[in-house]
Amino acid sequence: MCRAKAITNYHPDYPCITVPGNVTVVTVPHTREWNFPPVPGNGFMRTVLAHLENHRLITTDIHIIEPEYVKISVQCTVHVMKRYSSGEVTKRINTKLKHFLHPLTGGPDEKGWPFGRSVFPSEIYEIIDDVEGVDYATDVLLRARELEYQKEAIRIPRYGLAFFGEQYIEFI
Repeated sequence: MCRAKAITNYHPDYPCITVPGNVTVVTVPHTREWNFPPVPGNGFMRTVLAHLENHRLITTDIHIIEPEYVKISVQCTVHVMKRYSSGEVTKRINTKLKHFLHPLTGGPDEKGWPFGRSVFPSEIYEIIDDVEGVDYATDVLLRARELEYQKEAIRIPRYGLAFFGEQYIEFI
């Protein structure tokens, strides 16, 4: 297992109510880059459950679930410095955003995107502004799932993780 989060008093079948005596573990396996986002298979989840069943309190029910992944897309306008190719700048921005919005290696501390942590436009501005060849970025809009682009933070469920979708950049 690469990452996990335990949620106490939570039952996946009854997400809107507190269920004492239940612990739900959200598991994220290590994965190859081509198998993205990292979704645990049934065998993996059964193995984790069997291990935890042997170590649980007798009055506790254990549940294993996969994280809810939220695909984040970015739209913005980038002002490119002189003598820089917009194609190269696009590649650099794409690499930085993929790294920052990565469930296993991203986030502010580069230890994986924190479970349930929102994605803020201000952070995306900062990431893009730090890219070599970018003078500055404006009009950063974020989109999750099939929603419209928005200027507000994207909320991630408490057992969810963000990952990078696509970018739409207008160069000036």
